[in-house]
Amino acid sequence: AKSHETPSLRAMPEALVIAGSYEGGLHGWTFDNDNYELKFSFAAHQGCIRCVATNSHVEDAQPLLLTGGDDEVIRAFSLSTFRQLGELSKHAGTVTDLCFCGSKHFASASADGTILLWR
Repeated sequence: AKSHETPSLRAMPEALVIAGSYEGGLHGWTFDNDNYELKFSFAAHQGCIRCVATNSHVEDAQPLLLTGGDDEVIRAFSLSTFRQLGELSKHAGTVTDLCFCGSKHFASASADGTILLWR
């Protein structure tokens, strides 16, 4: 008889799961099959983190993590070192969404009704 294995867990590549908290904490875990490990956990914002985005889908780009929240600030972190690289503050309301657009741009949306394109 032929063996039928479920390849979904055996062949799962390492994944990074990132979560922001109501208190402004940023947390990241790696998952690989049945194992998980906390990679980082630190205070990143004053107030709730509402959105996160990575450019991990873009080939040959510096791996970045963007966060936005109630403090109206977008923060950029290295996904290699988890250190903050900078911050952007042009919104006049909670940053509600972030999205990478190719390898050199990203968009941010805010409760102030604006959408900004960044380079």
